[in-house]
Amino acid sequence: MNKKILNLGSGYDKIPKTISIDIRPETKPNIVLDLEKDKLPFRDDSVDEIIMNEFLEHIKNISHALKECYRVLKPKGLVKITVPYHGKLQNIWFSLFLFEYVFDPLGDHIRFFTPGSLEITLRTHGLKVKKMELTNTRFWFFHEHILVEAIKS
Repeated sequence: MNKKILNLGSGYDKIPKTISIDIRPETKPNIVLDLEKDKLPFRDDSVDEIIMNEFLEHIKNISHALKECYRVLKPKGLVKITVPYHGKLQNIWFSLFLFEYVFDPLGDHIRFFTPGSLEITLRTHGLKVKKMELTNTRFWFFHEHILVEAIKS
C-alpha cells in the first residue's frame, strides 16, 4: 500500500516518495501553493503523513496551515516537524550580543518556538505530541532544533 506523504514548505529539499508543496515555483515542487491562505488540494482524511522541516517559523498564518493539515490527515495520521530552537542560555546570549541579527524584522524567521509553545500550538489544532526531542550542537547547553512527532487526535 502506498502512503500519501506531504512535504510542506519543501523548498529545494525533495524527499523521495513525498509530494512536495512550496510557495516558490523556482524550487520546482510538485504543487505550488500558499499554505497561509490556500487549501491543500486533497480530500478530508486522505493523507497518511505530513513533514514540515524548518517551515512553521517562516509563516504568519500558522493557524490556517495547521487547520489544513488536520483536515487532510487521516485519523491517527502522523505529522513530523522540525523548527529551530536556541534554548534559554542561547536566547540570553542572542539577546545580549546578537539581538539585531537574530531577531531581524526583515529576516525569514518570523516565529520562534519553545518546546512548550510548539506543543500548545499543535494541541490547539487537534494534534497530539507523541515524541519531542531537542538536538544539540557539540556544546550540550546549546540547542539547534526541536523535533516533534504528533498524531491527529
